[in-house]
Amino acid sequence: MMHHHETCLGPPRFVILCQHKHRATIMVPKACAYAMFCLCFLLVAVHGACECGFQVRSNDHVAVYTHSIITNFTDPSMSDIGPDWVRSNYPIKDKPYSQQYVPANVYRAIGGLGLNIRVQRYAGSGPVIGGEMQSSRTDILYGSFRASLQISNVSGACQSIFFDKTDSQEVDIEFLTATPHTVHFTNQPHYTNATALGFDPTSAFHQYRFDWAPAQTTFYVDDILRTTLAKDVPNTPGEILLNSWSNGDPEWSGGPPAQDAVLRVEWVQMFFNTTNSSDNISRQKACTKATHEGQPNLTCKV
Repeated sequence: MMHHHETCLGPPRFVILCQHKHRATIMVPKACAYAMFCLCFLLVAVHGACECGFQVRSNDHVAVYTHSIITNFTDPSMSDIGPDWVRSNYPIKDKPYSQQYVPANVYRAIGGLGLNIRVQRYAGSGPVIGGEMQSSRTDILYGSFRASLQISNVSGACQSIFFDKTDSQEVDIEFLTATPHTVHFTNQPHYTNATALGFDPTSAFHQYRFDWAPAQTTFYVDDILRTTLAKDVPNTPGEILLNSWSNGDPEWSGGPPAQDAVLRVEWVQMFFNTTNSSDNISRQKACTKATHEGQPNLTCKV
């Protein structure tokens, strides 16, 4: 782990930046991120490639996950949104306003420094036009899911990162932009915890995380445990999504927004298991081979 250095300006808040071809990661200060981009690849190559998985400590529980997806949207060399994400494009019949997700509302920020997910200001007729992206993988079963997000200060939208399979197999971190200082942690369909953040999530990026295990989901903000839910825990594989939407419901999203409400995303990190048997066999073979060769850092703490 590289620690904040006096030559790197800005707060000592760490982000995982780099991904080796074998999916190892390394931590660097946010202010040093681009300057350290190439160096971290060299360090990963020297120190191992996590062939035996990724160790996650969640509250008092330790789990090892076999796979990872690390997407750094602040990397200007990355093409579009990368290969691990797909833009949504579908309508939703809803009340009091219908919705439509369109690909154009998921787009890289100017200069490629981040990703924007937008729900457009309401035009006065027709559906509310939002944005959503979903993981290419739909076979995710348990894991740790993290994102650096800045919430919109435009009232009338819901913005979130979540796991989804069905309405009863879902884990949410959601913000209502009318009351952004409260975050909603939920295992659908019944169990939710509304938590005061203690800061303004519209003024800066913060890290939001949920760890999904068979017996519970655990939620963190900036690496501080906020709540644990042990009922309605999903048990089927699915996908991870981030979105920004509104249906005008006064009891939830409010709105529709009078101006564009933009969710800003710096990065997403996912450490997870999969139900893909061929992938799991390949990972096990790689772990066995690296173990026999005596390679270091076969299981990486993340």
